Amino acid sequence: MMASAAPRIVEARTRAAMAKRAIALITVTGFAAVLVLARAAHPGHTTASHTPSSSGSPVGQSSDEESGNFGFGSGSIAPAQNVAPSVQTHTS
Repeated sequence: MMASAAPRIVEARTRAAMAKRAIALITVTGFAAVLVLARAAHPGHTTASHTPSSSGSPVGQSSDEESGNFGFGSGSIAPAQNVAPSVQTHTS
């Protein structure tokens, strides 16, 4: 019985080793594909070349910036400076 079990075990180990190699190859290929796709779709990387505008000012600079206004607009996330805080504190 031991003589017939040995070749089956060797065959099973060979199949397991081939399966491990196939899984490793698929994993490496998938990782490389994701890496290539991530580099191609990276939002911080521009593919267009930079061309200066005809006015000589940098691209994206508006007339607000040229006049000293930084273009933040009227929106604000902080309360007005003269408003008292709505939280009351009590010390004893």
